[in-house]
Amino acid sequence: MSELLAAAEQQLARLPAPERQPNWPGSLARLSEARTGLEAAYAYWKAERDALVPSSAPGTDAYDEVLAERNADAWSYLCDWADSGHVLTEIARATTRHDASPAAKAAEHTRAIDNIALPPQAPGRPHPHRGPR
Repeated sequence: MSELLAAAEQQLARLPAPERQPNWPGSLARLSEARTGLEAAYAYWKAERDALVPSSAPGTDAYDEVLAERNADAWSYLCDWADSGHVLTEIARATTRHDASPAAKAAEHTRAIDNIALPPQAPGRPHPHRGPR
């Protein structure tokens, strides 16, 4: 989950403001909080489960009680992911559309040309391959 959120945050940062939906940053924050909550619920469950007597296995009251508590704790966080998880694909699609747009390709081409090492020219004279600056 962390990798998905990090990728979406990086993609969102690359998108120009007009291509962003106003709810995306809030949705990503909600998903991040839900991820943290799920991780905490899992860590608590694991500690509680590990503290059970060895005879407490799945299907025993002690084990099932701890498991039910974990599931209850995780439920709202899972609902947040179900409700807002679509934002990850929306951001990815917007990034793909932006990266495929002619303007984005032209900007990438310009950056590539600017990074080409050409021999120096005298000041004030345009480079024959780059034109005036």
